[in-house]
Amino acid sequence: MVECLFLLVEIITVIICIHNLYTKDKIFSIYTLIFICIEVIYFNLANRNIMPTGTVPAVYFLFVLYTLVEFRDSLVNSIYNCLLALFLISIFQMVFYFPAIFVYHIFLNEDAMMLFINIWTCIAVIFTGKLKIYRILHNIGRHNGKMAGACILVTIGILVYYIYKIKTYKHLPLDVYLTCLLSLIIITISIYRWQHADYENDLKNKQLESFHKYNESYQSLVELVRKNQHDFDNHLLALTSINSDTSSHNELAERQAEYKEKIMEKNKYNRILYKINDPMLAGYLFHKLMELERQKIKIIYDANIISTNIEYISIYDLIEIIGILLDNAREALEKEDFDKVIKLFVNESKEKLEVAILNISKHYSNEEIINFFKKGYSTKGENRGIGLSKIKEHQKKYKFDIMVENCVEKDMNWLKFSIMINRA
Repeated sequence: MVECLFLLVEIITVIICIHNLYTKDKIFSIYTLIFICIEVIYFNLANRNIMPTGTVPAVYFLFVLYTLVEFRDSLVNSIYNCLLALFLISIFQMVFYFPAIFVYHIFLNEDAMMLFINIWTCIAVIFTGKLKIYRILHNIGRHNGKMAGACILVTIGILVYYIYKIKTYKHLPLDVYLTCLLSLIIITISIYRWQHADYENDLKNKQLESFHKYNESYQSLVELVRKNQHDFDNHLLALTSINSDTSSHNELAERQAEYKEKIMEKNKYNRILYKINDPMLAGYLFHKLMELERQKIKIIYDANIISTNIEYISIYDLIEIIGILLDNAREALEKEDFDKVIKLFVNESKEKLEVAILNISKHYSNEEIINFFKKGYSTKGENRGIGLSKIKEHQKKYKFDIMVENCVEKDMNWLKFSIMINRA
């Protein structure tokens, strides 16, 4: 009876671990129940010598069939994730093996010891289900064939040897334990180094893509400013014509003011080139403000960056921070029936860099403002708070200050996000 129970717990644990790798919360289905029944029946037949005991390790690969049916994944990915689940469970079982020895000395029953190991392994798999390591390991097999193949071969070798020893000797010999422990260390280091290298490679590719994108935007800004400067003589001629065609002083003032507004609107992005010395940041702001303008959002901005090469914060991180705050303001305006206006201020002094972004908004309490930076929280819908939580990660990295407050201007409430980064 105890033997059937620990086998049942082990099978359920493997299934839960597979679901963790696929990040699926719903575990039990008709396929799951059928599979569990088949596995339990087969293990019992093998233990009663009705079926050859030598075929028991092969039964573990029935999990592949379950994965194919349940998740409709490819054969290679199914094999990889099943072997990976068995390997992870083997690690947990090794961890709980030594505490289980005390259970054996109390009950003098190996089945009771195995039940103790499998119950605690199941609990560990359940409580670690939300950890990122499952998704990382799952993605290795999906996005990196060579690494997945290497992991599969190593895992197969360990599992075959491990399962054979367990099924043959009914305990975990020291040589198996040491072999598994050494393999675990090697695989863990390999996975970490691969993941780190992959992250660095993705980051460099994204930065290179951003560089080319915003460099083109910067060149477009330069061409626009040159064109506007070329039209300067035409504007002077137009103002002269207004003077000659106007009969009264009031009419002249009105027409000049109207023409001035047109000129300022046409040249509103010139300040980005003149007042931001960092080409990457200038290119980004020009690109982003033009994008918001195409979405019928009015932009009021002021910028002054004296550094030609910002070194106290990664320019890519600074761009990400500004982008998150602008996107957050844009989404807030989409949700509410307010005037679509965003204010942006980016100013650098000798001591610090200040970034402030404001949008018309309802009044938020201090409790609501605190919740803004919790991952997944948002008043604008599910998972919209991920961006602001990313800013908190940058805050830990660069130690800058964040302030969120309600500001009232002309009886209108504005929600203001501001950050202050010390240059020291």
